[in-house]
This record gives sequence, C-alpha cells and structure tokens, in this order.
Amino acid sequence: MTVTRIWPAASGGSTVTPVDVTATPTSGTPSSIADGATADAGLVDGLYIHDPNGRLASVVDDGSQCRIVTNTGALGDVEFSDIDFFVKNAYFRHPDRIMGDCTVTLQFKLGGASTPVNATTQVALFLGYGDTENECRGAVVRCGDWQTTNARFSHYRGLGTSSQGAVDGTNRDTTSEWYIRILCVDNDITLSWSSDGSSWTDLDGPDGMDPRGGSFWAGFGVYSPVADTVDILSFSVSAPAEYTATP
Repeated sequence: MTVTRIWPAASGGSTVTPVDVTATPTSGTPSSIADGATADAGLVDGLYIHDPNGRLASVVDDGSQCRIVTNTGALGDVEFSDIDFFVKNAYFRHPDRIMGDCTVTLQFKLGGASTPVNATTQVALFLGYGDTENECRGAVVRCGDWQTTNARFSHYRGLGTSSQGAVDGTNRDTTSEWYIRILCVDNDITLSWSSDGSSWTDLDGPDGMDPRGGSFWAGFGVYSPVADTVDILSFSVSAPAEYTATP
C-alpha cells in the first residue's frame, strides 16, 4: 500500500515548511540556559531549553564538542525510561513540531570529563510530546551508564509512567563516540544505535505511535543525579514539514 500525505494549508497565518538541519560544534556559550530560553550560541543555537528543575549547570561549546554539565541533586526529574520526562527533565528540542516521515540523530560521548561518569548518567534522544504529567507520549532511545566504566543502550515508548522498553545486554565503553537515531516512516518508529553513524543496529521497531495532531517534538536530554558531563557532537532533524507558528 502506498501512503500519500497531503498537508492542508495552515490557518491563522501559520506556515508548514520542510526542515533539514544538522547542528555541529561551533564555539560559543549561550547567554541563558534557563527554563524556557532559546539557546543563542554553540551547537544548541536556536534550540528551545526545557529545564524546570534547574539541572543544567553549564553549556559550553569549544568548537569541537558541546559540553553539558549537570547540577548535583535529585531535583524532581526522572530517568528517560519514564515518558513523563517531557514535563520534568532538562532537555533541548527543535523549536517547532515536526510532521511526517522523519529522522532524528544524536552523536555524543558519555565520558565528557576526565573523571569517570556516574553510574546513572544517561543521554537520550526523543520524539513525542507532553505537557501534563502521566499523559506524555513518546519514543526514546538512550545510552546510560551500567557502571562507571561501561554503558548500555536502551529504548522505551509509551504513555506517561506506563512506558515499555528493554536494555541492550552488551557493555559499551564510556569514552567512545556513539550515535543514536529515531526513524519514523508512516508513524512506524524504529530506534537504533551506531558506532560510526552509518551502520545501524535496531533496538526496537518498526512500531506504531500515533502523534497528537500529526506532529512531534524532537530533541535530546541528559540525566544524572550528580554533577556530571556529557559531550554532544552533532544533532540532526530531517522532516518534510514543521509548524513555524501555532495554527
């Protein structure tokens, strides 16, 4: 069966435009990383910042990586296995909802600092939405520390705290660069990881997920209950359409 999407003209002055962006390190420090700010420098330039619990300590891009440092303390956020992270966690997202078949990719390194990463530090890539606890819906692929010397990939999808997923059983080192990807085709979502950005191993999918209003938020986040660092090396979003204003 061939599926053809026809995007109607948006009302109220809104527009629907294609999006194909790849953010890479560019020296700079955002002037604000407060909740609700739009980053204005570095790899995260133009991305919306969600940080209701003040978990972001600093975001500094030196031109080779964008280093994200978290604050110490459990301040109300959750692990990315809980889809309620849309409401509770610190993350960066593309400023507009994306629509249609899309690909979202993140390149990163867990061991950002010279000290070992904490055993619970994790970085995640997500596609979904949510502004009310227990009603968030989405799909997540993450890489989190299993111990301070190795990490494992895992994937989750679901509604609020009823997320379903699994952890990959293979240990990965925390000093290497890794890639995670979410691929959406006809609302069937596949979650994958890679060591080189070209050869992908699927963790889950394809499996359906019904977007609200036919659109998703796309972004990435970092979780750690202690002060820690993660280096982001690239973030890309490709989709046939995005809303550039509220219909």
